[in-house]
Amino acid sequence: MLRPRDYVGTVFLLAAVFGLPLVVLARLGPGAAAVYGIAWQIAYALYLVVNGMGQSLVAHVAADPHRLEAARRSMVHKALALLVPAVVVIAVGAYPLLSLFGPAYAENGGVLLVLLVLSAIPNVVTWSTVWAARVRRDGRVLFGLPAVITTAVIAGSWYLMPVMGLVGTGVAWLGAQGLAAAGILLARAVRR
Repeated sequence: MLRPRDYVGTVFLLAAVFGLPLVVLARLGPGAAAVYGIAWQIAYALYLVVNGMGQSLVAHVAADPHRLEAARRSMVHKALALLVPAVVVIAVGAYPLLSLFGPAYAENGGVLLVLLVLSAIPNVVTWSTVWAARVRRDGRVLFGLPAVITTAVIAGSWYLMPVMGLVGTGVAWLGAQGLAAAGILLARAVRR
């Protein structure tokens, strides 16, 4: 069951995932929105790996929250074992992969796709933290982390697109996820 803060945090996440294509459409037009849509769908498939593992994490440790930290660490290691090779393959093959949709997709979306798939790596840290917060029922994290990431992604994209084009959205995703993950890891290191 979603609690109010978890619900609002989920709405923030959905705003980034499904709302940013509308921001791209408004800022850069339909051609850029089409390229962003294809690149994002490829990258988002990697994001869904952590989502599936997070659901499993909640199901396995909800009855015994004392196992949460060990289970979260295991989830992170398994997710990275799957994602890092996939990120490397997609990043190296970004141009040929996007050229399947047409030369304009590869030309305009190659760097974007690389940045978006790279953002899936810090996403492992950020969303494993959100899933662990669901077990702990920590509303501050459930609301705060998605709100911060989404705000950074949408605002960053809005300001970077006129200067960098579509690449600005990739920079915003990678920057938001990277900074959030760094903050989480730093906070964990300080607590030890």
